[in-house]
Amino acid sequence: MNTKKRAAALLILCSMVMTGCSYTSVRQHQDFDKYLAGIKTVVIAPPAVTIEEVQFSGENVPLPEKKEKIRELIAERATQRLHEKGFEVKEFDFKAAMESDPDFAFEVNQVMEAFNEARKELYDGKSVTVENKNKFNTSIGPVVNTIASRAQADAVLLLHYYGFEKSGGMVAKDIAASVLLALLSGGTTVVQSTSGSQIEIAFIDGDTGAVLWVNTKAAPGLTAEIAKQTMDEFPNTGGNTVQVVNNQNTPEDVDPWEN
Repeated sequence: MNTKKRAAALLILCSMVMTGCSYTSVRQHQDFDKYLAGIKTVVIAPPAVTIEEVQFSGENVPLPEKKEKIRELIAERATQRLHEKGFEVKEFDFKAAMESDPDFAFEVNQVMEAFNEARKELYDGKSVTVENKNKFNTSIGPVVNTIASRAQADAVLLLHYYGFEKSGGMVAKDIAASVLLALLSGGTTVVQSTSGSQIEIAFIDGDTGAVLWVNTKAAPGLTAEIAKQTMDEFPNTGGNTVQVVNNQNTPEDVDPWEN
């Protein structure tokens, strides 16, 4: 980091300390408690996972085996957190439902596209303080009804995960760039992470499509534990017993998040 960037970062940090502001990645609906009181069942939609190897040439390569493993693990981690918060889990076979009914597969895709649009409002580039995290009124509309009805669930949980690993050539390039920067600036050599991950988890009302709660986190390395860490910030339900309907993995040809 050069001197100007260090100064800018320091000014931002000082401003945050002086104003007492604390920022969060959580976005919560203004009527969260009201909606949650009527939610008794939840379905976890097929996790959308992209994992690729970042290559020196710029042509990134998918890593399908790691993708499937991470897909399985993040669903397990999210389910575990729901258990710990007093939720009950049962299975729902999304894979069979989507393979046997192309219309249902299309409707699942529509839900994902609708949330992509909602994301623009939820994460519009502006920082949100902890005090203002529960002032959102975002919805994806009734498009979610089909999933909720088919799964006999009151709410839908969406999981979106991106991970990367750098190739040997890319790692060598980063090391060379870091060494050169250190020589030119007289600073310390800082090597960038060779892998990383980011997850986004959204809790959607199955009737109205209201986006009740969203959180996103990033971490170094390819890890499923990030799902548990992200769910840690889901509000306590006050002992409300909610039944969660789990899913089976979506087949590759109907992955609703795949680009």
